[in-house]
Amino acid sequence: HAAGDAAREVARLCRRAMLELHVGDLASARESRRLARDAFLALPPTIQAPEGCAGLRHGALSGALEAYVTVAASIAFFDTGEFPIPTDLLAEGTPTTTPTSAAALDDAEYVGGLLAAAQELSRYSVRRATRQDVRSVSLCERSVEALNGALLDFDFRNGPLRKKYDGLKYALRRLVDLLYEMSLVAESTTPPPPSDDETPTTTTESPAYVEALAAIRARFEAFDEAREKVIKRSRDVQKHSKQAIFAAHRGDTAKARALEQLARKDAAAILADPDLMPQWPVLRRTGAFSACLEEFAEAALFNRWLAALGGGAPPPQTSEDAVPSAAEEALPLIAPPASLGLPELSAEEYLGGLADLTGEVGRVAVAAATKRDNARRAAQQGEECLQA
Repeated sequence: HAAGDAAREVARLCRRAMLELHVGDLASARESRRLARDAFLALPPTIQAPEGCAGLRHGALSGALEAYVTVAASIAFFDTGEFPIPTDLLAEGTPTTTPTSAAALDDAEYVGGLLAAAQELSRYSVRRATRQDVRSVSLCERSVEALNGALLDFDFRNGPLRKKYDGLKYALRRLVDLLYEMSLVAESTTPPPPSDDETPTTTTESPAYVEALAAIRARFEAFDEAREKVIKRSRDVQKHSKQAIFAAHRGDTAKARALEQLARKDAAAILADPDLMPQWPVLRRTGAFSACLEEFAEAALFNRWLAALGGGAPPPQTSEDAVPSAAEEALPLIAPPASLGLPELSAEEYLGGLADLTGEVGRVAVAAATKRDNARRAAQQGEECLQA
């Protein structure tokens, strides 16, 4: 709840700050930015960290912080003529809350915020062009062009950043067209050429934010490489888990358990690899890895459910009123998460595997009925799984 409340408050203050910028009230926009910053820094340090508190930082809060970057970057541009670096966004101004060592902006939040700020500069330039403010439009055009140049080497995957980067090219084209159209205005309304003092000086030094983007690009590339490794190795976990389920359906208990153990070993190796999850905690929420753990949970639960029926074989041929043996009663129908041998398994992944288990239980009952076997007990236990 704290993360959600903070996200709504930060987003509300950022919308207000942007409206104040649109009407030219820079002082009020600075105050709204400061309040938005303080609302974020009032959160516990575990949520302030980009990888903290089991992903609470992501979602609505991450989107609100991206809006905060847009506002803060726009204000910094109007003050200095350049975009700020990430560390300045939470430290600038005269805040009433001191940032903790955990407080930081995620790389994606920073890049997305800069891309949105470039769109704001494009809108601002349209308003300045109506007043023939060539100097302001030229400054915006040069800054957006520099930002575009710094992002050209990025390999954005399909997603929000890719869409926003595609919009940057259109914003730059709009600024170039504005300058061309302004040059067609009559000479009487064209400002005189700038003096030597007003002419922007060309320097070989890149702006600080360009160097920050180069470092972010290197991290993006390292992350993408680690992500590809996780996806590739997750296929082995999923393959072995599926094969374990197939072997269990065929009654090959030993092979099913061996494949389950192999899947568990592969998943644990991915989690323990120092170049993957420990270095990039966000990879833990990768869809492919989470899906393979769900498949593993299904295989492990299925093996244990079959063991509760009688050692992994199909339901035994007993009379409908037969009393279960003591060994069968000792085994739970639904194995608890701790018994699956993978402590890192999340509650969502365990529940996903449990939901898929019901399908396997139904297949066992259908197979028993096909053989004219007494499937009543399997069906009853499947119903108990569904009720649980």
